Amino acid sequence: MYQTQKKGIYFFENQSIGLPLQPEIKNLLFNPNYFNKNMNHYEVTFIIDPVLSGDEIKSTANTYEALLKDQGCSIVHVHEIGLKQLAYPINKKSSGIYYCIEFTSIDGTIIGKLELSLRRDERIMRFLTVRLDKYGIKYNEDRRTGKISAYRKKEAKKKPSDAQSAPVARQEVKAPAPAPVVAAPVVVNEEE
Repeated sequence: MYQTQKKGIYFFENQSIGLPLQPEIKNLLFNPNYFNKNMNHYEVTFIIDPVLSGDEIKSTANTYEALLKDQGCSIVHVHEIGLKQLAYPINKKSSGIYYCIEFTSIDGTIIGKLELSLRRDERIMRFLTVRLDKYGIKYNEDRRTGKISAYRKKEAKKKPSDAQSAPVARQEVKAPAPAPVVAAPVVVNEEE
């Protein structure tokens, strides 16, 4: 966006008439960190029906990712958790494909539209939308960067390194021979 200033009036390349901008709007337009501080962070986790094929599962997740982008949200991270066993049966299914999408939005108006589309979709078994506080945001950042060890161990299992995949020669350890069993002397007292 190209701008010039003449006596407190900002002109944009697509705008023929310059309008004076309020200080709050100037911060909103010209300060890139303004959005990061004032954006609400959300996380939506949903369970997709495991009966679907792999392509249908990916297209379902991409549908909701595209819906968020179309509404002006920025996607922070998409985490495909994968196939998990359910604690109780849902729609006579005992497992489901979990997806978690973390995104930011200026206001929460998108949440109603997102949840309505999730409710109407037959491929979605359950969903949960949560607004993240500063601790949730920090936790998710640490999880993505690998500072949280449980998450790092799971990722390491998915992508084994060359050093771990090399076969290791094992030495057989023989158990020590059992000690011989010595019979205890039997003392018989005969009474006369």
